[in-house]
Amino acid sequence: AGNGVIVITSKKGKTEKPQIEFNSNISFQPNPDLSNIHSISSADFIELEKNLFAQGYYAGFISDPANPPLTPAVELLNAAQNGTISQAGADAQIEALKKNNIWNDLKKDFYRTAVNQQYSINVSGNTPLLNYYLSAGWDHNLTNLKGQQYNRITILSGKLFKVSYNLQILA
Repeated sequence: AGNGVIVITSKKGKTEKPQIEFNSNISFQPNPDLSNIHSISSADFIELEKNLFAQGYYAGFISDPANPPLTPAVELLNAAQNGTISQAGADAQIEALKKNNIWNDLKKDFYRTAVNQQYSINVSGNTPLLNYYLSAGWDHNLTNLKGQQYNRITILSGKLFKVSYNLQILA
């Protein structure tokens, strides 16, 4: 096209017999690698909480009527201090908590292998009176985060009616 006019053409049928095409793509993406995130271990964090509890840091939080959430280790320390659980029982449960790996829990509870699926079907043809192209597609993507997905349906239709040699109607 001249003088700066841009002409956009869409897909058209090429043969008189209908052509049918089907495409399918499936891709997988593994869970994100959380091992390179540097953070304090559960055991070190619990030791920090034990030191803060011994210094009375959590006393205001425990007595607060709004009852802000406390970690399981602080709740066990408080229960042992109040006598609702034995010190030996609290220590055993705290030792079990020290073995927790937050990154493994995150991977297990929040992440999954992402699966991206794409399907499409196209039908096209070209007769003396009609040139047509029909396409339909479906994308179904499951992201790495559990509970999130993406679906998309696409439909494209192009028809060119040939009324005469000089007159064509695009629908």
